[in-house]
Amino acid sequence: MACTGDATQVCGAGNRINLFWNGVPTANPGVEGFVSQGCWTDSVGNRSLTHAVRPLGGAKNNTIDNCVNACTAAGYTLAGAEYSGECFCDNTYHFGGLASDQTTCNMACKGNVTEYCGGSNRLSLYSLGGVAPVQYAAPLPPAPTMTSSSSAIDSTTSTSSSSTTSSSSSTTTSSTSSSVTDAPTPSTSSDSAPTPTDSPTTSSTTSTTSATSTTSTTSTTSTTSTSSTTSTTSTSTSTSTDPGTTSSTSTSTSTTSTVTPTPISTPLPSWTYRGCYIDNNDDAGRLLPLQQPDSTTLTIESCINACSAAGYAIAGVEFGDECWCGNALADGATKASVGIARSKCHSPCTGDGGESCGGPWFLEVYGFDAA
Repeated sequence: MACTGDATQVCGAGNRINLFWNGVPTANPGVEGFVSQGCWTDSVGNRSLTHAVRPLGGAKNNTIDNCVNACTAAGYTLAGAEYSGECFCDNTYHFGGLASDQTTCNMACKGNVTEYCGGSNRLSLYSLGGVAPVQYAAPLPPAPTMTSSSSAIDSTTSTSSSSTTSSSSSTTTSSTSSSVTDAPTPSTSSDSAPTPTDSPTTSSTTSTTSATSTTSTTSTTSTTSTSSTTSTTSTSTSTSTDPGTTSSTSTSTSTTSTVTPTPISTPLPSWTYRGCYIDNNDDAGRLLPLQQPDSTTLTIESCINACSAAGYAIAGVEFGDECWCGNALADGATKASVGIARSKCHSPCTGDGGESCGGPWFLEVYGFDAA
């Protein structure tokens, strides 16, 4: 419809509006229940949001709306768009914080140039319901060794230990008490220290006193078997060398084992691991041409089976849930160095956390021996 003030110009129509843009992107205030938290710092080596996802249509279609929807579908409450075409999700913010310069989120989204999608090492961060991001808290280290001294007359020595391993543990406790009546006389006592074994251990005590003293001794021992992946040892000692001083020392050590996702050298007969490769973004073309549907139960074996069934001799896993197939890698494919591969190809497979399925833009490649 012609504008009433200038018939040579168009001014919309019934239930239609002409929109005009000044050419400058702006920060999207929020979509789909997610509210903007501003511009936050990030690092390629230590991702602030640790789960990379592909928005609908890939990197070339990245928008705040598509990134938020991808994170929502994956079950996360934080979404961050970065470097125009990247999208990351999490429930806690692991590294970095609010950027001191909010204008550093200055890169337009690849899928919508009217809004910002972060910047270089910068995240346009959004949280569900506008809740402030929860910063990740690293576990506290074991308690340090402590030494103290105090005034005392008595002399005691006690030691306790407990251990738990993945197969079994043995706990032994020994206690000895002595009481003296009438006038004390010189007394000697020797204890054989109990040692944890697979069967209950024994402890013996011998004492010699004069006829005017009475000594009682009690010894108890127990053995228990459990299963765990944590080992803890503690020791406490208190000694007195002189009636005026007692010193005590305590130490504590704690060890917890974790599982690191790793590739498999020979996952299936005739298939071998070819290495970790730097993948291209969608605009440059991927290293392998065919992508299987993203899977919440992906393993290296399931990807190889899918590619083999489709007639391909090369299979690649990426992002933890992506499976790619082909018969040759794209021209210019670059294999990551050992150090880079260890730090980038470490996303656990969605179907087996002990297997690594590539990483964000890093493809772990497996090939049929004849390929």
